[in-house]
Amino acid sequence: MNRKLFKIIMGIIIAVLLSGCSNRDKTGYYEIHNINSKLSHSSSGLTCSNEQDDYYYSNGIIYKYGNSIENSEPIVDTIKVSGVEKLYPTNIAVTNNYLYFIIDGKLFRTDLYTRETDSLFPELTGRFDDVAADKEGVFISYFTDISRIYWLDDGKKDWGNTIDLQKILLEGRKVQNIKDFNNYVIPFKNYLMLGDDYWGIDNIQVISVFSQKDDRIILASNGSTEEYFMLDGIIYGLKLDGYYLIDNSTIYPISALADYDSVHFNWIPGHYVVENKKLYILIQYAKPPHVINPNQDSNYFDALIEVDPIAGDSKVLFKTKSNMPRIVAYEEGFVYLFREYQISSYNLATGEEKKLADLPEKDSLIFDCVNGKIFVYEWETAYHSLVEVVELRD
Repeated sequence: MNRKLFKIIMGIIIAVLLSGCSNRDKTGYYEIHNINSKLSHSSSGLTCSNEQDDYYYSNGIIYKYGNSIENSEPIVDTIKVSGVEKLYPTNIAVTNNYLYFIIDGKLFRTDLYTRETDSLFPELTGRFDDVAADKEGVFISYFTDISRIYWLDDGKKDWGNTIDLQKILLEGRKVQNIKDFNNYVIPFKNYLMLGDDYWGIDNIQVISVFSQKDDRIILASNGSTEEYFMLDGIIYGLKLDGYYLIDNSTIYPISALADYDSVHFNWIPGHYVVENKKLYILIQYAKPPHVINPNQDSNYFDALIEVDPIAGDSKVLFKTKSNMPRIVAYEEGFVYLFREYQISSYNLATGEEKKLADLPEKDSLIFDCVNGKIFVYEWETAYHSLVEVVELRD
């Protein structure tokens, strides 16, 4: 074989190999849940933390995370206690003493010390569809003809001890929303609750619960018609073209979105967070009619937007050049990227990118940021499998 022909053949081989590498993870399904570990509520049903210990669901078992997946401790076999084989929890939540989880509309509680699991309120005929916990107790979403949110002190297990939070909202401050319904705001314990009468005065709903201490989102209702965030104890509504104080009809535009057509994206809980007095929003710019589409072939690019509601300005912090890499998390000046089955950190201040972990080559992955870590799952129909836990940069 002459030298010229050899070079041509080698060139073709290299081109094919490079083409193969560039197409890796280009057509998969990559779902992003919480982008920031400050977010204490995740609707994924897969991870939770009481800020000391982390708990996660994988293949029918809820574990307490050790310093690795292999060193994690099994806490409860959800298949055994629920009798349901092919459903994973719609949500799990943890206090200092108990682990709560929902499977097939039923609410369960595991004592973290004795490992005993109870089915809570089996006498009720409705469905439980969400649970969120803080150190004092749990918020429970219970559905009959409409979802209602209840509070239960940690350790209590009589339905008579629950507090119907919708009734408490009626005693709160009432403000006119920029749309044709009212918002209601009232302090409750160490929280600030927000509700609305969108479905009528007889069906007032709790739609968001915030920590008054640090503006964390404790609970975000997936059934809400609006998205909300809190900064310095002030609640704002979030629209695709801007934000507004809930007691004011003035909409403040997000200038960084001026070049983005809103038919390509949407806001969902878990994709925005308040950190250091600013709002950070993940945009997944998708091909219409899709919005927030985790399928790679339906995504144009990802972008991270910083909004300063106090100063009234905004900017694009980071934008991908195509549908890969994907932005899977943001925390304290670092963007976390997924590409070529790796997770890397990108320092916004220095422009330095550093590889953090390799991931298995799966075409369906879920990313959930909890307590300084990114929990990565393989998405499956019956079960979800935890495949990697990535520590965020200090």
